[in-house]
Amino acid sequence: MFRDLNKMALVFEVQWLLSKCTEFFREMLSAIDGEDYAAMLNLFEEALYIFKENPKSRIHLMDLTIEKIQEVNGTDTFLSNYFEDFKNFTQQQVDFVVWIAGNEVEIIVQHLLTEIASHIDDKVGLLTDNMKYLLSNTDLSICRVNDRALYETLFDTLQSMENTSKEDMKLVFGLYRKSSMERKRGSNSLDENSKRKKIMSRISESSDEAGADVTTGDSDPTEDDLPVALISTKIPNLFYKCEDFEHLWIQEFFDQLAGNHDVHNLFIFAEALYAWMDFHPRIVHFPNWVNQIVRLMTDLDWGGIPISLISTWKFGSKQNIKSFFGMWETCNEIVASNNEFASWPVVPCYAPATITWQQLCGTETKFRFKFKHPASGDCRKSGNCGFILKSTVPNPDSPDLLYNIELSTDPADYKKYRLHLHDDLVCAKNMYFVLERMYGDVPCCIPISWCGRPSLKGKYWTWGKFKFANESPVKISVLFTTKIIK
Repeated sequence: MFRDLNKMALVFEVQWLLSKCTEFFREMLSAIDGEDYAAMLNLFEEALYIFKENPKSRIHLMDLTIEKIQEVNGTDTFLSNYFEDFKNFTQQQVDFVVWIAGNEVEIIVQHLLTEIASHIDDKVGLLTDNMKYLLSNTDLSICRVNDRALYETLFDTLQSMENTSKEDMKLVFGLYRKSSMERKRGSNSLDENSKRKKIMSRISESSDEAGADVTTGDSDPTEDDLPVALISTKIPNLFYKCEDFEHLWIQEFFDQLAGNHDVHNLFIFAEALYAWMDFHPRIVHFPNWVNQIVRLMTDLDWGGIPISLISTWKFGSKQNIKSFFGMWETCNEIVASNNEFASWPVVPCYAPATITWQQLCGTETKFRFKFKHPASGDCRKSGNCGFILKSTVPNPDSPDLLYNIELSTDPADYKKYRLHLHDDLVCAKNMYFVLERMYGDVPCCIPISWCGRPSLKGKYWTWGKFKFANESPVKISVLFTTKIIK
């Protein structure tokens, strides 16, 4: 019955029924008490079924279920039971093992060793498709960092298998080479959102057949092989659209944003809330909203947000936005303290010295920033420590090219402007693009994260609801959303 109601709500887009289904599922999770594996497995399979029906809108149910698994059973205990039927797993079930384990990769490796040992005892030389798929989609470099002995035991065991095929040995060698490549980052700084997005994509696209195609070890280097700064040059808080959530009721909005892999700090969440409230100007009462946000910050381990950022959003905004973000200013749990904010540097663009909207949105420009990361120590490299953001704009020869701003990693750019990038310390994923304009005599930050991309209409640039004259000045800065430890 629950599956049918949820499917009906999704098909006919009945928001109140979706909210009721979410509420009912939460109640079922809350009712599980003690280490009841059977009950937990039943709800896990319900969440898995619903997630496969519509991954984008029901991901938060999977997140809630995995959190409950960790709370009630513990990841290791649950997976120990779940692995008992490993040989009959579908590809999707293997993907969910990777999702549940997260950065506790050692749990996966331990169970893989058990499966492989059983395989060896049965005198079967070839790796099964499920073994190869799990090996290929587990970040073994984490195990190498956290438990080197276990990591070496895994590859010693794989190497000792007799009668293995040439393809299997090629896979094993490729995995060892990939996971043992020298990294400039530790296991605690891996991009969880990026990994989660890949798993979601595989789950939503895969069939229910076990033993799907396996990624071999001799492929070209992937994002996981690169220094963290080169994984993505995308600035995380730009070019989203609010159409997907602006029609939701508030509780569904909170649930969907909490499970959205793009919303990985309070800054982006706050801008989404700004956009939602701008669409709902008649909502002027906010019962328990601040408490929900504080709980969300605790659950997702988000830091606070500087008061100087949100206080300027009130200028020129609708009354409900002014009232609500005025409440934020008095909430110590939400507002970052001065000491905390001091460890989140705001780096202004120093060149070009003056920027117009035409330069920002209508011209390919390289914006230069000087920034010496405390961890870079006594840097002896040529030129100044810093980074470059570059904009690209559509042109008649490439009509499909979209406007973009991203971190430049091109050595030629840095050589030209006598800058150098510490790509092991300065990462695009930790940047928050700050855009400022003058509102009277007051410099105001513009919440553009959920405004899509800018477009030119006559002599004016529009970026979502915001409108600017071609030659009017604008200031850009980059705020780092993770604390800079000296």
